[in-house]
Amino acid sequence: MWSELTHAPVQSVITGTRESGWYRKAPARFLVAWKAAALVLGVPELFHCDSLEQLKAAVDREAIRPDHEAFARYVERASYGDRLYAASLYSFYNSLQADLWLERLGWFSPGVLCLHLSPAQIAALSELMRWHYGW
Repeated sequence: MWSELTHAPVQSVITGTRESGWYRKAPARFLVAWKAAALVLGVPELFHCDSLEQLKAAVDREAIRPDHEAFARYVERASYGDRLYAASLYSFYNSLQADLWLERLGWFSPGVLCLHLSPAQIAALSELMRWHYGW
């Protein structure tokens, strides 16, 4: 019975997303969410861009993929909340590296993470989670 309770909701969510065309919509919606999340961070150089305008104009997520070296430097020097947000954002590109940064920052759960982020940062990450389908 426990197994049925824990797996049934997941199965219905997966079925529901397929029926609603989620997979068809996800790439475009993820790009919109990725750009919005990057704009909340406000540091275009972290995404191989010279300006926020260049970041906004991107039509492909590869054009605004994270710059690993720039992110690594940022995660060492930004405010605590911005470091948490940047590492969380990077996790959508490279979760293994992001987990190392987050562990060093003392992050243990989404609930704790939310205590250190702005409402805009939380909203941006939520939208990424909604549309993430793998890099």
